[in-house]
Amino acid sequence: MHYERHEMLVISAAGRERLLRESLATHPATLHSFLADLFAENGEKKTVPGIVRRSEEIEERGEDEIAVGFVHWQSLNGGRLKVAAFVVEEEIEASITPYALMKEKIAKRNGAAKAFTEIAEFPAAREGKIGVVGSVAMEIVTGRPYTNAASDLDLLIRNVCCEESKTWYRQFVAVGEKYGVAVDVEVVLADGYGVKAAELFAGFSNFSKSSTVLGKSLRNVKLLNRQAVLDAMLARK
Repeated sequence: MHYERHEMLVISAAGRERLLRESLATHPATLHSFLADLFAENGEKKTVPGIVRRSEEIEERGEDEIAVGFVHWQSLNGGRLKVAAFVVEEEIEASITPYALMKEKIAKRNGAAKAFTEIAEFPAAREGKIGVVGSVAMEIVTGRPYTNAASDLDLLIRNVCCEESKTWYRQFVAVGEKYGVAVDVEVVLADGYGVKAAELFAGFSNFSKSSTVLGKSLRNVKLLNRQAVLDAMLARK
């Protein structure tokens, strides 16, 4: 089965037990309690999911393995514990897309959560054209306190033309400003590459206008011709 970048995978108990064993063997003892939390059951809410990520190793490991990343909710030395791993289809119980999460609720305890709640009411969010990733997405799925007063709101836009994307991006930024939150938007292109809206729509942002934009996919990261990307989006009606 094909999974998209940013998609969340719910891993079985057996899969999490394996991941914990492997992580304990490769991380220092000071992190073992964090690792135990990361791969544990989580009561009424789902366990911490693995986020589908890009990996340079995937060609060597084979198509049956999926690269994922796990992120702890607590701050540790100014950052969060992140574990890169691989899982197989048999260990995946369910998948959750960023677009499905726009229908979910989150406690409005900080600016990122408040901005998400307002944007989730946009018609495009209900149509599956807007998705949420990052700390807000993780908090929705797990119920753990991934967001805080300094959290950004990370969104995706897909299946829309250039002008719609630009309009939505401006609206999202305005909502973020209302709540004192930075909103980072990635435009998902038809070929699967994702580009930052701030870079793509240079002139509205602090990014300098250049002939290329950085595109990210499950396979690689490469520079894309900015005008070609815009032309392809303009042709999309």
